[in-house]
Amino acid sequence: MMTRRTQRRRADGVAGVTLRTTVVVGGGSSGGVIASRLSEDPRERVVLFEAGPDYRPGEAMPPSLRDVYNPQLRGEHDWGFEAHFVEPAGARNLVPYPRGRVMGGSSTINGSLAQRGTPEDFDAWARDGHHEWSWDRVLPFYKRLETDLDFGESELHGGAGPIPIARKPREEWTSDQRAMVEACVGLGYGFAPDLAGFEQGVVGPTPRNQVGEEYRAGTLVTYLKQARGRDNLELHPDTLVVRVVFDGEVAVGVEVDRSGSREVVAADRVVLAGGAICSPQILTLSGIGPREALDRLGIAPIVVAPGVGRNLRDQVFAPVLALPTKEEEYFGFRLMLKCNSGGEFPNDQLIACSYIAAASMNWDFDGGATAAVMLCPMVGKPESVGWLDVTSKDPRVQPEMHMNFLDGSTGDMERLEQVVRLCRQLTDTSPLAEEVTVLSPSATVMTSDEALREWLRQNAATGYHGAGTCRIGVEGDEGAVVDQRLAVHGTRGLYVADASIMPHITTGFTNLSCIMIGERMAAWLRDR
Repeated sequence: MMTRRTQRRRADGVAGVTLRTTVVVGGGSSGGVIASRLSEDPRERVVLFEAGPDYRPGEAMPPSLRDVYNPQLRGEHDWGFEAHFVEPAGARNLVPYPRGRVMGGSSTINGSLAQRGTPEDFDAWARDGHHEWSWDRVLPFYKRLETDLDFGESELHGGAGPIPIARKPREEWTSDQRAMVEACVGLGYGFAPDLAGFEQGVVGPTPRNQVGEEYRAGTLVTYLKQARGRDNLELHPDTLVVRVVFDGEVAVGVEVDRSGSREVVAADRVVLAGGAICSPQILTLSGIGPREALDRLGIAPIVVAPGVGRNLRDQVFAPVLALPTKEEEYFGFRLMLKCNSGGEFPNDQLIACSYIAAASMNWDFDGGATAAVMLCPMVGKPESVGWLDVTSKDPRVQPEMHMNFLDGSTGDMERLEQVVRLCRQLTDTSPLAEEVTVLSPSATVMTSDEALREWLRQNAATGYHGAGTCRIGVEGDEGAVVDQRLAVHGTRGLYVADASIMPHITTGFTNLSCIMIGERMAAWLRDR
């Protein structure tokens, strides 16, 4: 192994100031924000490592990354992870678990749905002792990240942030989506032009983050585009971070692998932003993790942290697929129904409606068509908790992942069953019934509770919103990995800032919340 230690600080020859070096690991939804915001300060030097390739926005971007409406879940920009979705592990084959391996991370390949967490989500975090994450403290950072093209600067929305957000007008909905709204209203749901509001039981246009019709407005084409060319920002794509390097309890750099050649890059601070899978994996390979995992791998412990890799949460859904009765023109997710299962959190069930290419589905689509209507009935606030185990010292070997969807000790099966039945009620309600022919679940499946539950066990899918594996918690909380300002317990100079820090997953899609986490972390780093 070739090892080269770079200088932790360097002098700026013009200003004569000493720059503080921060290494950011992962150029995705959180890491891209941190690198961009932190490098706005000329006193900071930022070195960003991303395992995947980098593209400048323009013709050089592959066509797959320029399709703003169909998620790119498989291929050269995916990590290729697989997971056990239900327990016991042998009840289903391993299922692909897409994650973006490209500058911009999953924000470069996803469905461009710009949905926030709710006030109830964050106030629950605050009640657990994490007052820095109350709704009144996170809302300014949600506003900071966006330029809302429909509502502009307001009490709820931002008007000058890097991420453009807008909703597709009615004339750009597919005919089945227009029919879905009528069916929802006919069943007693309200219509809301702004789903960022706090109404319960409403249908409305999905806020989307995209740049015109060309790009997903992820961190690659927004934050990082703005930051390119700054003298104090270094972008290193195609570079795999192996571990954090320590001097005692102090993080002093990272070991990286570039095309099989390893080197140590020194830093004053290290921020892991690799997401709910890679961040706990890097921590474990660095000596921070459960005792049994470190012993099994022969890694000397820096901090014994039982919570690393535990508390894995994701939003489970079951795809309701249909063929439109007429050829559609517009692709993508354009509508959403928010409803409540009767539990503590409002709008804890979601139905996203899309017309989507079959190639963008995370399962085999045998409908005889290249595209289909997909209703995504989702448990937005799941109680089921999974885990991941690091099984190799080789960072290229993925952790063993157990999503544990529909855990029988929770009410998730009942909640998913409830929202799938609502979907089928909608598809059987005029005028939506005249617009689509449902393929699955079939009418036969719907006639029996047990048949539907078995169908759910076999078809439960990931919302692509993995979270929680390095969760926030107070000192002394055995399952906690970071404090509420995201410093790793038991260390100095090491932070985690991505979806893995969530103690409980936010209701609804998580990408915008990850960008918000990046904004919060960057502000704290600049203050330290």
